[in-house]
Amino acid sequence: MTVPAHQMTPSQMVVLLDAAFRVADPLAYLESAATTFRMIDRSEDARAIAFMGCLLAEGEIELLMSLRATWKMGRVRSPESIVG
Repeated sequence: MTVPAHQMTPSQMVVLLDAAFRVADPLAYLESAATTFRMIDRSEDARAIAFMGCLLAEGEIELLMSLRATWKMGRVRSPESIVG
């Protein structure tokens, strides 16, 4: 499966999640990233980032790390496809 040019690749999602965990407030980082992606009309990416933020807010760290591992292996799966 090829990722459309306007969507983040799995490795880019790993980088984003890793960056969020390197700052003092990872939830604020993800919220800011989701807002930015919405502003540049990348709603699919914004929705995936917002979902990551929801998982973090609910304390679902294990699920986030599972997503990260999936993305690290290069699999193209959205957060929604894993839980939904």
